[in-house]
Amino acid sequence: MEEDLIKAYLNTDYQVDGLEKPIKVGQINTELDLFCIRSGFQNWAFITAWNPLSVPLSDKENQIRNEMLKSDLSTHSIFSGRGQDAEGVWPPEESFFIPGINLSEAIELGRKYGQRAIVAGTVGLKASLIETLDFEGNTTIQFWPKENGLSVEPGFGYAQARAPEK
Repeated sequence: MEEDLIKAYLNTDYQVDGLEKPIKVGQINTELDLFCIRSGFQNWAFITAWNPLSVPLSDKENQIRNEMLKSDLSTHSIFSGRGQDAEGVWPPEESFFIPGINLSEAIELGRKYGQRAIVAGTVGLKASLIETLDFEGNTTIQFWPKENGLSVEPGFGYAQARAPEK
């Protein structure tokens, strides 16, 4: 992924409606962790369908795409949110916080909606940016921060993505 784009994703505030503190890649969000624990979830993801491959679309097109994503998430508890570029270069992108979603399903949904990356995490670990598609739209998988501990088991592909044992 291009350096400037990674930097923008890493500096974005991922705000979940109803929570005071935004999700920040590379940081633990104790408010979010407590919410997940109280709700009985260990894992979560933050996904949007806006601006596939980081190519801006109209608000109307983006809203239609997000409604399709919402429909795909109908078996999950979801909370509205938005990704806000901290430098204000990109307008906010309406998004969904999905507690309890399996990491491999989150990655697949990101790819289905043309997302270069999603944000995901596990209670007690730093939030991770997960690259799902490269610049040309080819599947890939990379994690930021690299030392966070989320991984994909070698030889099993993303379907076996999991957080390591503590």
